[in-house]
Amino acid sequence: MSDSKHLHNIPAQNVPYFTPAQIPASGTAVPPSDGTPIPSLFKPIKIRGLELQNRIVLAPLCQYSGKNGYPTPWHMAHIGGIVSRGPGLSFIEGTAVVPEGRITPEDLGIWSDAHIPAFAELTTFAHSQNQKIAIQLAHAGRKGSTVAPWLSLDQLATKAADGWPDEVVGPSAIAHSDRFVTPKALTKEGIRGIVQAFADAARRSVQAGFDVIEIHGGHGYLLHSFMSPVSNHRTDEYGGSRENRTRIIVEVVDAVRKVVPKEMPVFYRISATEFLETTMPDTESWKVSDTIKLAPILADHGIDLLDVSSAGNHPLQSLGTVRFVEAYQADLSAEIKAAVGDRIIVGAVGGITNGKLAQRILDQNKADVIFVGRQFQKNPGTVWQFAEDLGVHIVGASRGIGLEFARQLSSNSDNVVVGLVRNKSTAEELASIQKSRKNVHVVQADITDYKALKAAAQEVSKLTGGTLDYLINNAAYVQEARAYTLDSYPEGEGDLLEKDLIDGFRTNVVGVIHTTNAFLPLLGATSQKSTAKVITLSSGLGDTDLTASGDNYLHAPYCISKAALNMAVAKYAARFRDDNFVFLALCPGLVDTSTRPPTPEELELFIVMIKKLQQSYPDWDGKPITPETSVKMMLEVINRWEPKDSGAFVSHYGDKQWL
Repeated sequence: MSDSKHLHNIPAQNVPYFTPAQIPASGTAVPPSDGTPIPSLFKPIKIRGLELQNRIVLAPLCQYSGKNGYPTPWHMAHIGGIVSRGPGLSFIEGTAVVPEGRITPEDLGIWSDAHIPAFAELTTFAHSQNQKIAIQLAHAGRKGSTVAPWLSLDQLATKAADGWPDEVVGPSAIAHSDRFVTPKALTKEGIRGIVQAFADAARRSVQAGFDVIEIHGGHGYLLHSFMSPVSNHRTDEYGGSRENRTRIIVEVVDAVRKVVPKEMPVFYRISATEFLETTMPDTESWKVSDTIKLAPILADHGIDLLDVSSAGNHPLQSLGTVRFVEAYQADLSAEIKAAVGDRIIVGAVGGITNGKLAQRILDQNKADVIFVGRQFQKNPGTVWQFAEDLGVHIVGASRGIGLEFARQLSSNSDNVVVGLVRNKSTAEELASIQKSRKNVHVVQADITDYKALKAAAQEVSKLTGGTLDYLINNAAYVQEARAYTLDSYPEGEGDLLEKDLIDGFRTNVVGVIHTTNAFLPLLGATSQKSTAKVITLSSGLGDTDLTASGDNYLHAPYCISKAALNMAVAKYAARFRDDNFVFLALCPGLVDTSTRPPTPEELELFIVMIKKLQQSYPDWDGKPITPETSVKMMLEVINRWEPKDSGAFVSHYGDKQWL
């Protein structure tokens, strides 16, 4: 490769402002190097023409922060803070298809083409993060024109408060309860208008850039109130039998499906039961058995996923304390899943607050996808939390150093950049760069297998014409941060320490030495004409003990392996002192490549680590830098280093550089 010049950070595509491309998407599971299967919660799922990187979905959450239906900066802050952390799919809140279809005056709406640009800002941001975003289309029906719940649970939004109490509609003139207005029964013309409003809203949603549309048919809102005999007392073709009561639902689904692209998924949220069997035993109501009969009909009309919720249509519902039980609706989705099989994808929602519970629901075949609502409001990093619960490593919204080297080096089209990778996920990351950078190539090999590396070197030789200017060794096995003390060795955590030592040395030391030796012939060919450079990414921790607060911490295996690498680099430099080589041990500094929030134990150890590093680097403020900044700084060092400097150890912390 020639010296790298004019380095550019790869921008996200089709975004009117700069933000780095997120490749792969945050929330993507990293396959374990030992071959352990990834839990199904973090396996991709394809729904019609859309693939989600995991099966965690942000459920719609009313924010009561809109203005005349338009989203505000609050919605960007809300959805942006969650979507960038990697749910497979993220819903904005239920969005009204007509003004009087809102629950409160502050709900969102998409009843006008004028709304499209404001919603497009949300979808553009989501897509800039390589994430998928969805909209739930809704009509509140007889539960409309209320106020935000923290203001009152029994007050309507009056005209003076921007409400529409005289325009509330339903299938019949039956109020939900004393605290709601009695709705006007929709005429057939009014029903046709509602169906068209859903279709128009779906068209606008496509234009705004949403990836998925969900039709809200639950919680006592308009479509639910039509399908339930409790609230629908009509005597025409929209009332009476189950087929008649669900007629408007089928018409809405058909109208939406007609105006959206064939490959676009359409979901349907349903209240699987009204929980009225015990409190109103003599009154016909909507039950799970009805949902089971409706599900295949919805599938036949183009619904891809049934989002299974419950209740909301009558104040006498017998939910009681059930809603405070974890995963309190998963048994409902289980009944439906057992009945419909693979006919339609089934989602579970409600009280799913940790990864192990979510995984158990999938393992027990109670659902195919997990919807999570309030838990995301509590913790926007819920995807990371669920991953940690299951011991899964996922890609975060930051960038790894190896991938960043490939991105920056390939920005100069004169360079031939070959990524030597060990696992499939890294290969896929580099493959994403290949789409726009034809000078990037990917070669897979196990760096702990010398024969495999020799074969890889031959493959690389064909790509580079038999030479190699730079070899950047970025192998780094980093075990979970643990504070090993004399008290915990060899008993207690002794076995764990042994495993970390073996795994760390196999990758960090043996892997790097094998790789260097395998590629020496190509580097030697370069050294006949110009300088060949072997850069091994090391760490300032290799020279730092973790002793603090009176606790005698042993060197972490990672630190020990990096100290060994520093010595190996010095040995290589001495061996090739008279040749045109530069061997350099380079510490990238404290780089923010974390894929999940640290555990409290890790955070405690990180604080100790930073304090110790600041003793060695007193001018450093202790703050991490981005992979982009780190790689840019390292390339500046690499490009100016000469053979006389071979064997040096250079470290970066913040924007400072130390020898």
